[in-house]
Parts: sequence; structure tokens; C-alpha cells
Amino acid sequence: MKKLKHIILLCIFISIAFVNIAQAQNCGSVSITEMDWASSRIVTAVAKFFLEHGYGCKVTVLPSTSAPALISAVETGEPEILTEIWGNNTPIYAELKATGKIKPLVNVISDGGIEGWWIPNYMLDAHPELATLAGVKANPGLFEHRFHQCPEGWNCKTTNDNLIKATKLREAGFEIFQHGSGETLATSIAVAFANKAPWIGYYWTPTSILGKYPMTMIDIGKYIPETHQCNTDKNCATPGVSAYPRGDALTVVTAKFAAEKPQIAKLMSKISFTNAQMSQLLSWQKDHTASSEEVAVYFLINNKKIWWAWLNDAAREKLKHVANSKVTQQSSSIYAPLFNTVGLRSWCDKPTLNNIMTMQQLLEPNKAVQVDKSIFSILAIPFPSLNNLHKACSQIPRTREMTTGIENSFLAVKDRLKFVLDPITQPLSWLLEGALYFATLIPWFMLIPALVGLVWYVSHAVGVTIFVATILLFMGFIDHLEPAMQTLAIVFVCANLSVFFGVPIGIAMSKSNLLQRLIIPILDLFQTLPTFVYLIPLIFLFSVTEPKLYGIAIILYAIVPIIRLTNLGIRLVDKDVIEAANAYGMNARQKLFYVELPLALPNIMAGINQTIMMSLAMVVIASLVSAPGLGVLVLRGIRNLELGVGLVAGLGIVLLAVLLDRSSKAALAHINKVTHHSN
Repeated sequence: MKKLKHIILLCIFISIAFVNIAQAQNCGSVSITEMDWASSRIVTAVAKFFLEHGYGCKVTVLPSTSAPALISAVETGEPEILTEIWGNNTPIYAELKATGKIKPLVNVISDGGIEGWWIPNYMLDAHPELATLAGVKANPGLFEHRFHQCPEGWNCKTTNDNLIKATKLREAGFEIFQHGSGETLATSIAVAFANKAPWIGYYWTPTSILGKYPMTMIDIGKYIPETHQCNTDKNCATPGVSAYPRGDALTVVTAKFAAEKPQIAKLMSKISFTNAQMSQLLSWQKDHTASSEEVAVYFLINNKKIWWAWLNDAAREKLKHVANSKVTQQSSSIYAPLFNTVGLRSWCDKPTLNNIMTMQQLLEPNKAVQVDKSIFSILAIPFPSLNNLHKACSQIPRTREMTTGIENSFLAVKDRLKFVLDPITQPLSWLLEGALYFATLIPWFMLIPALVGLVWYVSHAVGVTIFVATILLFMGFIDHLEPAMQTLAIVFVCANLSVFFGVPIGIAMSKSNLLQRLIIPILDLFQTLPTFVYLIPLIFLFSVTEPKLYGIAIILYAIVPIIRLTNLGIRLVDKDVIEAANAYGMNARQKLFYVELPLALPNIMAGINQTIMMSLAMVVIASLVSAPGLGVLVLRGIRNLELGVGLVAGLGIVLLAVLLDRSSKAALAHINKVTHHSN
């Protein structure tokens, strides 16, 4: 009987062991975030590899940002794993953690992120006194009187705003330039290093920027917890001088996930990098234009001692061949036999400067490519793209090498283009700066009557005038009058310049079929090109601190309808009217100004209306490159998940659009009425 009891207990123990092994080997479905910055993407790629190939998980990667991901995890349970949540800079994190629905596992950057005010090393070498805040304040001219602030909607902006007040940086002679996006902030550093130009502003590490460009964080004083805590509050009554603390970059999971999948939670609690390790990975990624997955492969090959300790025994057994992998030239494409057949294998296998091991090569380093000739396999043959051919022959460039070549070609001529375009476009910066200055300088009790009077003058429409006055008063009532006026100022300058250049171009097109055939494809390009693409070359050509950067983008986008409709309007003028003008002996100039333009005016005014609307639409996009106005508040609402801020700013933009549309249409109706009356 005792023997039977022992046998039963042994069976139960073996069953439990098998269940645990099965759970460890097949963890089911797991969702994990991929935040919109490089270090988080690398962490996610490394974690995904271990989850899939070491622990048997089916992984779903969810792109997100900190606040939305946290709220989604609490409300829906997805994502289950959140990589690199910066607790210091995400106020909602502490609130959600207190609910017990999320659980921090580890500082994924073990020694913490570093934030502060940085300057290039070449400036510090030339002026050692700039290492301290006092030295910086004493020499604003060395920085061209400009401090680079992080974008609206980032938590660091509030802290910096309070630090700027406490350090009296403005009083020392610094202008605070607020960037519209992290991309333009990074670009300003890259451009400064390219030209050995001055730069000071906020940045953080680990990042590829500080991995590539040597910079030093200036000493602004000691970290004082109470002072820093106050500085993070928009309503801080007594801002003080305190350095930033070391940031906590955390891997967080939902409480349910931690309870149901402890083996996976244990793995995630071990995946951690030092600041130096992550910066090195980011720098390697930048140098090789590598994807996050390729950086993960590079890390796995070169850091076995680090990641081997993260795994349990079962995962180690699965991945032991990966630990011994070396960079290989093994072809991993169905097109490999093609290069073998034509005798190019030795050429294909020569080392290249940018030879990067793929995940497939890492997992199956010795697998030969087999060509399955079945009908199902033939139907699944991938297109012979550059990337697919590169897998078969490393000498063939990938798409990234092609895009890098385009970038390098553009950069090679950038200085010459800038030399020509800078003086030509500088008046645009002056106009925008002047318009923004007056839009914010004039007091509301003068500005609103002036705008209402202007609308009445051009439209003579009582209803429209009252409507405009109501909208402007409403904007003031909700404290959005200043950003609304900034938006209107930019639209005013850019729309007028679009009309100034667009109408003559449209007239020239109407007089020449050849010119029309040449210009129409360019207009098609401008009209179909995604709005963000307008900004890419301009960021490299002009400083992100110059208003002409977004001004040119707005004009290029908004000028199309006025050109098209001016051309169309003149071409639609009745030929009999033109013949009558010829019979009266009118010359070309007289026909244009006294016959064609008056008759084409309805079409031209419709073009002006569309140009105004498109200018307004582009102003919102241009907030990414530091265009002020309501678009900045929309971005803030998106980044901080401040629903009310985003919706109210969006409503303001809609009201401005309606205001401009009704005013321009009323002006058109008034002009038509005056024209017909005079006739």
C-alpha cells in the first residue's frame, strides 16, 4: 500500500513537471509595445527574439507611445508588456501603478537615462568656461543667443520652462526656440556639428545622436528632489534650480500577465542594458543604417555573456546554436541558385563594408537554399527586389543603400543650394517673423475690431461680419486667441505670397500650351506628394529655427489651386469676347487686364479660397517643424493624450477654416456684385 502511494505521488509530480515544462515551452500569445524611439525598438526586437525562439511565444508587436500604451494596458489588458516606460517623464505612470494593474519589472536601462542641457565638445574645448551654467549665462553670444527647447507636449518642456525661469536664462540674453518635433531637435544638433556651429539645449541619452556626436552636459547644479518635483508642475509657484535626476526607464507588465505567465515576466525582469551598451548599439545602428531586428542580431552575436544569463535552461537549450553563431555569408534567398548558376557565387560572397547578418541567417546559419518546384512554391516566389536579391548576393545593394545614396547625393549639393536659396528666401522669414510679432503684440481690443472691420470692408456682409466677430470673441474666451492669431498670421503671409506668385504663373500657362504641358506634371507632383514629404529636404536646406522652412512648405502646398484655376479661368473666357476685343484694337496687355482677368475672376477667387484653406491645413502639419499656432496644441494633445486640449485646438482650427472660407466667399460675392453693377 505504501509502495502504491509513492507511485501515485511520483505520477502527480511528473504530471505537474510536464505541465510546467509545457507552459514554459509554449507561452501562448503575448503582446509587446514598440515605442517610437530607437532604444525601445531595440529592446522590443531583442525581447521578441527570446520570446519567440526561446520560450515558444506568439508575439504581437504594438507600436505606441508611453501614455496611450499605459492607459490601453490598464483598460483593455493590451499590450501586456511595455518596454522602456520613462517613469519620471510620464506622470500617468505613478497613478496607474498605484492601482496595482501594472507592475514594473526592471530598469531596462540599468544605470538610468540622463537628461540635461548639453553643448558640443568642440565648443567646450574652445571655451572651457561653458562647462557651468554661470559660464553659459555670461556668454550668450557664443550660442547666437539661442537655447533649443524640447517640443510642446513633451514632459521635459514643463521642467525646462521652470528651469529657464529659475536660471533667468532669458534675462541673460537667450531666446528660447521651441522645436516642433524630436526630429527637428535632433536635426539641429546634426546640422550644428556639420557646420561646427554653436548649439545649446535639452537632450537625453541613450540616443543615437549623443552616440554619434560628442556632447557634454553642462553643470546646472545639484539634483534637489523637492525642487525638481515642483519644476515638473506647470503651476509650480517657486521654480528652482535643480539638475535632472537619473531617469527610470522601466519594463512594465500588466498585473494579470505577471500572475499568469511568471516565466515570461521573469525573463523580462532580466533584460536590461547599461547606458553605454545601449548608446553603442544605437551608434552602430546609425552607422550601418540597420533595422532594429538587425541591431538585435548584432547584439546577440557579440554579447553572449550578457544575454545567456537572462534565459532559463529550456531556452538556453533551444538557443545554444545562436550563442555560437558568427557573421556568415550564407545566402538565404530563393534566388541564390541563380547566382550560383551564372558563376557569381565567389563575387557575391566577398565581404562588404555593410555586411549585416539577418535573423534568418542567425537562426539557420548552415541551411542551404532549396528550390521547391511545386506549383504552390512557385506562386509564393517573392519579387526580385533589391532586398531579396541582396539575401542571395551580398554585393547587391539593398534598398537602404539606395536611399542612403540619394541622401548623400542631396547632401553633396546642399551647401551650393543653400548658398543660392538662402538670400532669395530670407525675406520670407522676415515677413513671417513680422506678421507673428504684430499678431501677438497688438492688444486684443484693437486686433479684434480691426479684423472684423476688414471682413466688413471686403464683404459688406452683415451675417459674415457678425459670425467672424463671434468666433474671435470665442477664441479669446477659451484662451486660444493668441495661437489662433499666430495661425492666421502665417496663413495671411503664405496665402498672399501663393497668390502673388501663382496668378502670374497661371496667366503664363494660359498663354502657352507648351508651358502648360511642362508645369502640369509639377503641379500634379505638388498636389499628390504627402504633406510630410515637403518638409524633409527643407529641414536639411534650412535651419529649423528659421520660419522660412515651414513657410516654403506651406507655399509649395497651397500654390497649386490658384495656378490651376487662374489658367482654367482665362482659358474658359469666351472666344467671341476675345475676337470682339481684337476688333476694338486692344493689345495683349489691355485684353488681359480689361477682358480676360475680369471674366476669369470667379475662377481665380475660387482658387484663392482653396489656397487659403490649403495654407491652413499645412500650418497644422508645419507645427512639426516649429510653426507656432493651434497646430502646436493639437500635437500636445496627441503626445500627452490630453483629449480636451487636442479637441479644443482642433475645434479652433475648424472655426478658423470656416471663418476664412465664409469671408473669402463673401468677398468674392461682393466683388462680383460691384463688377456687375459697374458693367
